[in-house]
Amino acid sequence: MIFTKRDLALVATLALAALQGCNGPEPGHDPPQTPGNFSVSINLHHADSAGQAFALGEPMSTPAGERIELTEVKYYLSNPVLTDSAGQRVPVAGWYRLVNLRNPASWKLTVPNVPVGRYQSLELLLGIDSSQSMRVDHSGQLAPDSGMFWTWDTGFLHTKTEGFVGRGRQYFSWHVGGFAHPYANQRRIQIPLGRGGLALRPGQTLRTYLRVDVGRALAGALTPEAALVVHDKQQGRTVANQWARAFVVDSVSAQ
Repeated sequence: MIFTKRDLALVATLALAALQGCNGPEPGHDPPQTPGNFSVSINLHHADSAGQAFALGEPMSTPAGERIELTEVKYYLSNPVLTDSAGQRVPVAGWYRLVNLRNPASWKLTVPNVPVGRYQSLELLLGIDSSQSMRVDHSGQLAPDSGMFWTWDTGFLHTKTEGFVGRGRQYFSWHVGGFAHPYANQRRIQIPLGRGGLALRPGQTLRTYLRVDVGRALAGALTPEAALVVHDKQQGRTVANQWARAFVVDSVSAQ
């Protein structure tokens, strides 16, 4: 077997990423809550564009007027960042969660061990960052059997949406990956915490409630009827933008 320079460079990069990953927190496994910190609760409500809850296998309509029957919806939320009253960004390392519409338990998420303070906003990444996409020792929420790791070139799928569209029930499959420029298809979700922000004290919980308008993710520059298969990173950019618009903040509170 003959290896090119690109092959050797890739092997070296993956090996380095694996070694670096061994020194960091294992993604998807939270440590116990530490006294003096607070936690964040993220509650997800999946709905159609009329605000009505739906289940996989049930018909729904998109804002584009397409009749959809979804069979699989999965997406990653990761890398929480809170911005304090001074504009400083406070990241929470090692937090990755796979949301699966087949698993209601995955719709309620907890981010533990956030330093107390007054915060103006919470930010989540829709997808997986490049550091994890380059690792070779995934486990937990990032385990290969999740069905969300694609190839070394694409890395993780940030979102996976499959189902049937139209009266003829044509099958569509939208798999959005890509973690490097110019096709870094992760997207940031901003959750404002109100005018003046919220002061979080030890032992409190920042409760956030997000409505996920799945119909909105399927309407825009691309629709399932117009593009039955989206597996490439370039079209994935458009779908990623549509998915990012699907998250609507219903309420936030500190308790």
